[in-house]
Formats: sequence, C-alpha cells, structure tokens
Amino acid sequence: MIKHLPLLAFFAIAALTLSGCATGPATSGNAGLDSALESAAARAEAGGNNAEALALMEKYYARNPQNPEVALRFAKSLRANGELNKANLVLGPFAKDAKASAAVLNEYAMLQMDRGEFKAAETTARKLIKLDENNYEAWQVLGISLDAQTFHEQSETAFRKALEHAKGDKVPLMNNLALSLAAQEKVDEAIEILREAKRMAPNRTEVERNLRIISTLNEKAGPYVPSTSAPTKEKAGAAADEAKTNN
Repeated sequence: MIKHLPLLAFFAIAALTLSGCATGPATSGNAGLDSALESAAARAEAGGNNAEALALMEKYYARNPQNPEVALRFAKSLRANGELNKANLVLGPFAKDAKASAAVLNEYAMLQMDRGEFKAAETTARKLIKLDENNYEAWQVLGISLDAQTFHEQSETAFRKALEHAKGDKVPLMNNLALSLAAQEKVDEAIEILREAKRMAPNRTEVERNLRIISTLNEKAGPYVPSTSAPTKEKAGAAADEAKTNN
C-alpha cells in the first residue's frame, strides 16, 4: 500500500499521476505537489536524513529552477551534503544578480568559504554588511575569511562586530575571536575569552582543546601560530585541523 512506500517512491508516483494533466500553466495539483515536496524535505532535514532531504529538494528545484528561494534551499541542502561545486552552480547565478537577497548572499558567502575561496567570501560578506550592518553572520564570515588570509587584526574587528550583534549561541564566535587574538600573540586575552566560553558551554570540545593548546604554548612562552590553510570556521593550529560550527 502507498502508506508503506518510502517518501521518494511516493513522490515519484505522484509526479507520474500529475504529469498527464500538467500540460499548461501551473495548476493547483502542481502547486500541491510542490508544497508536498517542500514539506517532506523539511521533515527529512529536521529528522537528520540529509540524503533524503537532498533528493526531495532536487525534485522541487527541478520543477522551479528560476525561483531564487527554491534555489537557495537546494543549495543549502547540497552544501550540507558536501556537494559544493553543484551548490555553486545552482546558487551562483542568483547570488551574482544585482538584486540578490541578503539570504542568498549569506548562503553564497558561506559556500565560498567552504570552497576555500576566502577572498571571494570576504567580498560577498562586505556586500552583505553594506545591506545590513547588524548582520552578525556576515561579520562572522568576514572574520573567518580575513583570518584565513592572515589578516588577523581585521578579523579580530570583524569577530567583535559579530559578537556585538549576535543572537543566540555566542560560543563559536568567542572561540574564533580567541584564535584571532592568539594569532596576534594576545594570548592572555585569548585565554580569558576561552575560559568564559568554557563556562558558558562546558561540553564544547573545541573550546576545551583550544584553551589547552593556547595555555600550554603560553606556559612555554612560545608564539602561537594557528593554521589558516584549511577552510574551517574554528582553527586550533596545526595540532587541530577540524572544528566547524552550524548557520
């Protein structure tokens, strides 16, 4: 029975059923299928089934390739599944439009960052900030992209701006700010910020790790030189090459 079919199989059947009457402009049936695809993709994503969410979003996007909001959701799903080049192909044309929305530019900046295109991510983040100086995510992307280019003083300023406007979880931003400070050999301030971050989120392993590394290096009176070669959002130096936050 249909109720036992996987979601993808169900929507394949639904698409075939509707195809015979979808010969003209968008019908209520087509709109209903779009809504069903969108809702099912959201449920799959909420349930942590990224592969299924991606497959459903691909069907939704194939039916609405000129819709920037649909392209945005599809690109996000692609990025979540590590398909960065395809996400770039989907979202790029909309992001380069002079009338691109802040949401599209924000996702595009994060995509560029994940692709290691730090100068391009910096440029996109600056465009976002011109649209809205209170956009903390834009300041965060700017800080990460500048840090990756070893512009640590500028990245410090960007991270402080991000913290000023941040809503919700500030620990990842505090972690990034501390690493930027450590890269400038402002180790005492970096340690203080990481200790505060640890008090706020005692179970964050990346904070504990970075605090331990920086404290140890400080005790040895050696300069702290973080790695900026990997496209990560939180860098703990050559001893830790993977610490990435959630947008």
